[in-house]
Amino acid sequence: MQATLDPLRWARFYAAMKHGTQMYAAGHSYTYHLKCVELVLRRFGANDLSMLEAAWLHDVIEDTRGKPGQVKRKDIAEMFGERTADLVAAVTNDATPDHVARMARTYPRIRACHGAVMLKLADRIANVSEGRDPDGKYAAEHEDFYRALHTAGEHEDMWAELDTLLGVKR
Repeated sequence: MQATLDPLRWARFYAAMKHGTQMYAAGHSYTYHLKCVELVLRRFGANDLSMLEAAWLHDVIEDTRGKPGQVKRKDIAEMFGERTADLVAAVTNDATPDHVARMARTYPRIRACHGAVMLKLADRIANVSEGRDPDGKYAAEHEDFYRALHTAGEHEDMWAELDTLLGVKR
C-alpha cells in the first residue's frame, strides 16, 4: 500500500523546512505569517489548491535566495505544479536593492498572472493586520500599489479591507 501526502500539508511542511528558523513579528515562527496568508485567502473565498499552496510558498524563492538549499521556480513546479509555481514566481521580488525599481518590475508580473493579485493582497493584508508596517512603508506606497494592481470589480472586498487597515478612504 502506497501512502500519499495531502498536497497542502506537503506545501506547509516544505515551507516550514525552507524558512527554518526565520522569525516573524512578535517572536512567531515565519510559518505564522504563511498560515495567516492562507486564512486571509480562505476568508475571501479562495479554495483552489494551487492558491492555497502558494500562500505557504509565496516567500520561499525570495527568502532562500543565495542560501544553501536555495529554491527556484523550477523546484516549485516539479513539486507542486506549474500553476503554483506561476503564482509564487509572480509575487517574488527580484534582488534589486532599489525598492521602487523592484516594485516597477514586480507589479506587471503580478497583474499578468491570474490569481496573483489576490495572493499579493492576502499577503499585504496579513502583514498589515499583524503590525508588519511599523515604518509605514505599505501605507506610503499604497496608492502606487493600488494603481498598479487594482482592477474595478475584482477583489473589491480585499481592497476595502486593506484600505481600512491602512486608514485610506476612497
